[in-house]
Amino acid sequence: IKNSDFKYLGVFIDKHELLKKYGIYNKDGKCTKIKKIGSNLFPKSPFVDYNLYLLCLRQLLYSFYRFISNRKYPSRGIIVAEARGKREDSELRQAFQKIYYCGISNIAPTKLRRVILDLFIVPKTQNYIGTQLADLILYPTYDGNVPFHNIREDHFIDFERDLRKKLLEKLTILP
Repeated sequence: IKNSDFKYLGVFIDKHELLKKYGIYNKDGKCTKIKKIGSNLFPKSPFVDYNLYLLCLRQLLYSFYRFISNRKYPSRGIIVAEARGKREDSELRQAFQKIYYCGISNIAPTKLRRVILDLFIVPKTQNYIGTQLADLILYPTYDGNVPFHNIREDHFIDFERDLRKKLLEKLTILP
């Protein structure tokens, strides 16, 4: 990993911060639900959505678009995601389509579609190398950047030593 030639982007949800900022608690101090969260990341979008995963996808697509658009030679890219389940895959596909056909902030949908070609959802059983690499770097990156959660101790990849310099830009941690 350390000597491999790749760059990556990251968008995470800090669930502890989410509960602190938007949690609704009962008299016993137990969180009973989460308030709706407006989409203030991309206010020019015609849609206001309260799905945090949609907000993460928007930020990821926005950063990916900027990365591809700023390359020396004209480039295009695809988004590859690992299948999670019928409902989750459907929600991801719908969120992608909403962004793909409405655009993001100051990026018109036609400009977005010229650069980001599609979203592919691959089955876990396919062992696609891109999703395997993402799995390897996901947990060390999350553990190295999101405080106050159950940090795993079984990483053989160290975020500071192996991954930090491969980040394209600062990680986005929502909310």
